[in-house]
Amino acid sequence: MSRSDKYTVELKPSELDIKQAYLDYPKLKNLLENSSYDDGGFYILNNNKMFDDDKWPSICQHKIILDEKQNIEIKTIKVLLSKRFNKNKDNSESSETHKEKKGKYLDWSTKPDNAYGKQQIDIDCSVYSSEDIFNRGHLIADSIIAYCDEFDYRKRENFVMITNWCNRANTKHKTGKACGMFYFENVILNTLEKGIDVEYRVTPIFKKNSEGAEQEFEYLPRGVILEAKTPNKEAFEVEEDDVIMNEFNVFIPNAQKGLDINYKTGSIKANSSLTEVNVSPADPIKKLSKHIIKDALSTIATYPKVAEQANLSRIAAATSLLKNKEIAQLPKKINSMIEQSGSKRFLEQNKELFKSLNKMSQILEQSIATDYRIELRRQLLNLSEVVKNALTPYTEEERKGIIAKVESFADKGWVIFFQDRAVVNQLLLDDTEEIEVEWLDNLKEIIADTSNVEYLAKSQYFSYHLIQSMAMSYSEQNYYAAYTLASLAIDGALNRLAEPLSSDADKMIAVGHRAIRKINKQISPGEKTVFDYGLLHWCYNFFADTQRFTINYPNRHMIGHGRWDDEISEEEFLKLFNVLLYLEENFDYWAGIIDER
Repeated sequence: MSRSDKYTVELKPSELDIKQAYLDYPKLKNLLENSSYDDGGFYILNNNKMFDDDKWPSICQHKIILDEKQNIEIKTIKVLLSKRFNKNKDNSESSETHKEKKGKYLDWSTKPDNAYGKQQIDIDCSVYSSEDIFNRGHLIADSIIAYCDEFDYRKRENFVMITNWCNRANTKHKTGKACGMFYFENVILNTLEKGIDVEYRVTPIFKKNSEGAEQEFEYLPRGVILEAKTPNKEAFEVEEDDVIMNEFNVFIPNAQKGLDINYKTGSIKANSSLTEVNVSPADPIKKLSKHIIKDALSTIATYPKVAEQANLSRIAAATSLLKNKEIAQLPKKINSMIEQSGSKRFLEQNKELFKSLNKMSQILEQSIATDYRIELRRQLLNLSEVVKNALTPYTEEERKGIIAKVESFADKGWVIFFQDRAVVNQLLLDDTEEIEVEWLDNLKEIIADTSNVEYLAKSQYFSYHLIQSMAMSYSEQNYYAAYTLASLAIDGALNRLAEPLSSDADKMIAVGHRAIRKINKQISPGEKTVFDYGLLHWCYNFFADTQRFTINYPNRHMIGHGRWDDEISEEEFLKLFNVLLYLEENFDYWAGIIDER
C-alpha cells in the first residue's frame, strides 16, 4: 500500500466511525449536523468563515487546568503568522533569538511525556501497533511556530492525544482525499512562504464530564477545530481545492478507521470488524449476504409451525458476526415468542414481532459498522420494514425446486458462496454462464490479495502452512498441487467440524463421507439455507466412491490416492477455493448448532 493510500484507504474513518465522536455530545452534534461534511474526512463550519468572537461556540471556550500554580492549561491557541517573523535558523545568533521568543514553551522541539491523556491511553495493539493509532499531536505545529512573533505557551499546553489519521493525513489526488491537520498546516505554510500573513486559531474539542466525576473533562478530544484567514483577503496557496479560498473553518474528527475510542477513559480498541477490515479494504471473504436476513424472514411467513420455522438462528449467526451478543440472542427470543403463541401464523402476531425487531434495530444503531457493511447495516437498522417488504416467500414446492437446481449446480463443481436473490432466479432459468464468469473473476481477485490468503490461513479451521502452500502453488500456476492442497484443507475443516460428533465407541474421528453424513444428520432442514443443500451435495460428490478409480472427474480420493492422471485447470482449482471460502464463512454457525446438541 502506498503512503498516500495509507490515509485514504487504510486509516481514513468512515462517516460511521466519525459519528462516534459526536453522537453522545449534543452541542458538538448540533454544530456538525448544521455544517457540511467533506469527503476528505472533515466538516466545514460556519460557511468556512472564522467564528466571530461574539458567536464563538461554547464548546470552544473550555480550559483544562493542568497545573493551577503555574497556570498551565489546555485551551484555544491563537497566533498571527508571518514570514517576516521566521529567522534564518542557520545563523546561530538568529537561532538563539528564535528559541528565546518561545517564552514559556521550553524545549519546544521535544514532545512532552506528560501530555494530557497520554497516561490514560490503553491501546489494544492486536491489529495496529500503537504508533499507528494514537500520538501526541501539536496544536500548533513546530514548523508553524517558527512563523510566530511570540509563542507564549509551555509545551504541555500545545499537545493533545489524537489519532494518526487526524494528525498526519495529507492526501489529495484523483483517487482519494484525506485531510487531517497536516493537510491544512501545509496549506498555511505554503501561503506563508509566499509572503502572505495568516491569522490562525486552533481549538481541541473536549467534552465535559458529568458533575462529581474525578476528572472535569474527558481525556481525549473529540476532534480539533482549525480556523485561518489572510488579513488582506489574499488567497491561500493551494492547488485545485474548491474548499479553501482566503479563509477556512474546519472540524477534524479525532477518529480512525475501525477504532472504538472511549474518549472519557482513553481506551482504544479495534471495533467489531477491524480485523476483517484490515485484511483488505473491500474484504470479499467476509461479505455477509443480505439473502440470509431476507430469506429467513420471508420464510417465517410461509411456515406456521415452530418445528418448520426457517432458521431464526440463522439470523443470529449473521448478526453475531457484528460481535454483539445481545443482537445474536434477540432472534432466539423472537423464536421463543412465536413458540409460546402456538401455531398461529406469522401475520397474526406481527405486531409483537415488529416490536422485537425494532428493539434489535435500536441496539444495532448503537453499534459501529465498517465501510463495506454499510448496506447490510441499513438493512438491519430497519428490519421491520424488511419483513413488510420481503419478497414473496417461497412455497414448499418452490423451495424444493430451488434446492434441486442448487444441487444440479453443485454437480458442476459450484457451491454458491456469492449469494443473492438474483442467483436463485438465474438458477431457475438455467442462466448461469455470466455469473460463473463473474465468480471466477471474483475468486482470482480474492486469492491474488496476499492479505486475504493470510486471513484464511489464520482461520482456526485450516492449517496455516497448508493454505499458504496452496496459494503459492496457485501463484506459480501449479494448479494440480494447489488443488491437492485445497482438497486436504477441505477434508481437515470437515473432520474438525465432525469431531464432536464422534463417540468413544467410534474409536476414530469421522472423516470424508462419514463426516458429511454426521454433519448433515445433525443440522435440521430448518437450519439449512437452500445454498447449504448445495454444499452438502457437493461434499457427497467430493468424497464419493471412485468405482475402482474409474470416475471421470477429480475428487478427494482420486487426488489423494494418486489416481488422477489428467491436468487440473485453473477453473477446477478456483471452484475448490470457492468451497474453502464457503466453509470458513459458515463453520461457526454449524459448530454452534453441534455444540448446543
